[in-house]
Amino acid sequence: MRKSISMAALLLGLIVSPAGAESLRTDIFPGECRPEISDAILRAYDLALERKYEDARRICEQLERDYPDDPAGSAGLMVLYQVMMLENDDYAYDRELKAAAERNQAAIVRFLKSAPKNPWYYTLVGTGWGIQGIYYLRQDQYLRGFYRGYNGLRYLRVALKMNPDDWEARLGLGVFIYYSSAYTSFLPFFFPDRRAEGIREVEQAGKYRPYLYEVSRIALYHIYNNEHDYDRGLAIMQELLARRPQFVVYDQFAGRALIQKGDYRGALPYYRRIQELDPSLYLPLFKLGECYFKLGEDREAKAYLEKFLGQAKNPDPQYVTSAQSYLKQIQERSGGRK
Repeated sequence: MRKSISMAALLLGLIVSPAGAESLRTDIFPGECRPEISDAILRAYDLALERKYEDARRICEQLERDYPDDPAGSAGLMVLYQVMMLENDDYAYDRELKAAAERNQAAIVRFLKSAPKNPWYYTLVGTGWGIQGIYYLRQDQYLRGFYRGYNGLRYLRVALKMNPDDWEARLGLGVFIYYSSAYTSFLPFFFPDRRAEGIREVEQAGKYRPYLYEVSRIALYHIYNNEHDYDRGLAIMQELLARRPQFVVYDQFAGRALIQKGDYRGALPYYRRIQELDPSLYLPLFKLGECYFKLGEDREAKAYLEKFLGQAKNPDPQYVTSAQSYLKQIQERSGGRK
């Protein structure tokens, strides 16, 4: 479940890019995407990565009001809500996200009837389907999620057939090729290993479309972690943190790579930095408590875990269960003393 939401940052880049609006108009789908829409979504993107979420939300909402038959505004809201929830890995904006998903589906239906059929059209529709798929997978609604994900891939393939240089579509398909191959690798006779091909597509998207560089790096981080190559995943997050030190999700990803590697001491500074940047976030409290627990430093672990349980609002139940389990073990290790 948490893996699926952490792909939201990748999907954000499939609609928008960190480049300026002028480069989008001249380099991506010239004459096909509407510059007023791309300008708005790019402003929202930059504001989101500055953690100015309310400003970004207002832009997406206005975009949806101004262009109700275009799925860009509601898709932007869906990704924005998922990115906002990444900070605490919780469900704080689930109601808003579900409503945006329903509006996005309705907008896609209208868009399919009215918009000109070109690579931008198919890429945008495919991305909208994909974002919906991520949402339903997070809700463990697998049939809905896979159905929407399959539709998304279908449209991206059409876009790529129309324009082989559609690197936005190639990035999305590269991610699909990698993961579909990774999860069927136990049946090599039926499903040949295409992971290297998927990784190559993702890397080339960032190389040939400079404004997709950051997005491709996020995708590669998840791929390398899936390959248990945690050092390469960590190096990517350190690079991205140098670009956007205020975007705490990158600290979270760096800490996650180190925890998965088993380097709990190394993960501590990243979660401490999140605490310094925004003390209202409660996920770092759990992660610090977990790291100290794994290190056998029970006093520190107990303090952070108790603070997490007291401060958390609508957290993922898995974190609550783990925190309670760690505290119980700490109490047992101390001979039952509170």
